Amino acid sequence: MDSLEKAADQVARDFLKADRRQVPLWDITLTRNSILDCLHSSPENNFIAKICACRLVGRDARRVINRIKPHLVSLCGLTVERYRA
Repeated sequence: MDSLEKAADQVARDFLKADRRQVPLWDITLTRNSILDCLHSSPENNFIAKICACRLVGRDARRVINRIKPHLVSLCGLTVERYRA
């Protein structure tokens, strides 16, 4: 892939669509940005901490983060692998 962001987006979509067909765009965006945050390539520093602390969307953000948390290292590895391919 030509950018890390595109690779992270594709990995996020593939991972989330394994559970259900229609995945909210919010979940995909949050997963992509969390992957990028772990790879130190997020547009915003400490994205995961900031989004989870947000009063407006914190609860929903924690729901998505808790869902991907056990898989985050492997999602980061897949992102880097697809980026290099």
